[in-house]
Amino acid sequence: MIAYPDTSFLCALYVAQSTSAAAIAFYRQMKEPLHVSALLLGEFRQSVRFQIFRHGRDSTQGYARKTGLEALAKLQSNLDAGALIVVPADWAEVINVYTFVRIRDSFRFCIYYEGDTHRDCQPGR
Repeated sequence: MIAYPDTSFLCALYVAQSTSAAAIAFYRQMKEPLHVSALLLGEFRQSVRFQIFRHGRDSTQGYARKTGLEALAKLQSNLDAGALIVVPADWAEVINVYTFVRIRDSFRFCIYYEGDTHRDCQPGR
């Protein structure tokens, strides 16, 4: 089975954090290269840059500049080596699946949204 990671997986893989050991263990046992989309790479790169920015404003937050730049360099090295493969995505299908999952989960967990807040469904509403 081909695994498609999310941004948090890449963050755990490239920047030391509480979930890094699990991410690295999963990555090492994979039989094929990690498949990523261009969107995921953009999200990860922007996330790292934002964490560097946050750290610059408050040194207790985000990633130190050196840490962030090293993470981006490791990512690029793995892309160049073929350890990660950028795969095309059918974005219309991605949006359709996302919409289905969101609707399904909203009904399953009985969540509805009012403005910028969400509320649990209540009988009679």
